[in-house]
Amino acid sequence: MSTDPPRFEELLEFPTDFTLRVIGAAGDLPARAAERAERLLGRAVVGLDTAQSREGNWVVARVTVRVESAPELRELYALLHGLDGVRMVL
Repeated sequence: MSTDPPRFEELLEFPTDFTLRVIGAAGDLPARAAERAERLLGRAVVGLDTAQSREGNWVVARVTVRVESAPELRELYALLHGLDGVRMVL
């Protein structure tokens, strides 16, 4: 039995709409995450939803995008994780 985590190819059928949660410092992070996703994919995000922490220091941006392949999804994760102020991408 393998202990490797499942791969996107094993869990998803492509193309698919996929929601990534980008968590980081409050401010314009949701807009920057959506803009970067659109630029990488060459198409508009399907949805963008945000929630702030009680104190207003952190924000969660739920960015829903149409992805065509597992490599495209991996590239998007890496790109969003590299944004200034990002703490985590789920």
